[in-house]
Amino acid sequence: MTMLEKLLLPEVRELIHNRELDTLREVLNRWLPADLGDLLADLAAHEDIVAFEALARFPDGVNPERAFAQAAGAGRSHSLEMAVVREAVRRAKKLPAMASLHVNVSPMSVATSELMDVLRSTDRHVVVEITEHDQIDTETVEAFREMAPSTASLAVDDVGAGYAGLSLLLRLLPDEIKIDREIIADVDSDPARQALVAGLVRFAHATGMLLVAEGIQRTEELECLVALGVDLGQGWLFAPALAVDEAAAFHLFAGGEVPISRPDR
Repeated sequence: MTMLEKLLLPEVRELIHNRELDTLREVLNRWLPADLGDLLADLAAHEDIVAFEALARFPDGVNPERAFAQAAGAGRSHSLEMAVVREAVRRAKKLPAMASLHVNVSPMSVATSELMDVLRSTDRHVVVEITEHDQIDTETVEAFREMAPSTASLAVDDVGAGYAGLSLLLRLLPDEIKIDREIIADVDSDPARQALVAGLVRFAHATGMLLVAEGIQRTEELECLVALGVDLGQGWLFAPALAVDEAAAFHLFAGGEVPISRPDR
């Protein structure tokens, strides 16, 4: 029997029903990320590494999407999400204090007291990423901004490949925009992609947002994005996904500090 099957046993459901969260956490902790995740580099500061994105990697090669889908089917996706975020924050203690931590959270968890408790448990700058594939309303974002500590900020992930496109950015006005790999791929040789990224750069900077390019794989893509004015980048060009001890070994912030509070609006 796999860990995924064990997680879905009726006994575990009973733990949730009875709010035996400590015991539940022990079960979930066997399931937490093995990798801290992708590096985020400051493209204006000689590609200094300024942040890390936590990625869920489960034992036995279980696909993360399948794991979360089955947890959702058992009514426990929020519990699994929060366990993963807690573990990411715990493991990030090994990183330099100035390194930001990016975590992925679904809209249903964005404005919950459990997430706020995790965000308040650390002095680290934590960026909560919401995938553009999920619907989220402005009321949820407003609640997040009211509840979250000043060291937390909000990002929209996968922009350009998701649910609502640019209208989502206009409604939410997040602190960071993450451009999907579908737009970044071969941007150096595609005038249309360059024009789109340039437009996003102008929009982001005019509204006080940071712009992050995802999935950078080639030096030519990187050079083009730097020339266009993109703020941050991540992808295999910098490094593959890393375990936390490997991530902590990277030399960070040779170019200076990064902000640790949300911009005022």
